[in-house]
Amino acid sequence: MNFRKNASLLVGLAIPLVLIIAVIVSIYIPRLTNKPPHYNFLYTSNNYYPSNVRFKVQQGKLIREELPLDPSYPQPIKDSLAITEPTFFLHDVTRNESREISFAEAQQLKLDPNRESPDGYSLQQGSNNGVFPFFYNGPYGVSWFLTGHTTSHKMNVKQTTDYGGVELLGWVIP
Repeated sequence: MNFRKNASLLVGLAIPLVLIIAVIVSIYIPRLTNKPPHYNFLYTSNNYYPSNVRFKVQQGKLIREELPLDPSYPQPIKDSLAITEPTFFLHDVTRNESREISFAEAQQLKLDPNRESPDGYSLQQGSNNGVFPFFYNGPYGVSWFLTGHTTSHKMNVKQTTDYGGVELLGWVIP
């Protein structure tokens, strides 16, 4: 095989190969050099609790704040709003699993209310459907990821609805 005669063919075949290798390296090298997330987080699922109840972190502790109901609500709506409470979960990032905890347990945690953890990660909603028909998981492929430092880690959060009803309340400070 004469290299000079086939140089343009070899270069034309090498360019896609070099691009594929560059993409693979740019995806996997940052994962090897970054620290994994290590701050657990508290979140709620079932965000359909009454519109007059809000949970927030104040001075590092979770509090429940009740606001006055809109006086224009009819009494049956007011009665039905008082029934539903959110479900609280504590997510362990090292084991990547969540466990349900009570509101009293959640109040005992020291929390950082920022959207970004102290180690630089944030909880983001995404889709794991891929490109149809490859890697397709169905119409409700809502997933949650900890993203930061040019990487993302899929989190196995528990959801009580199919519509991605998860609200981050805070990062657990040791």
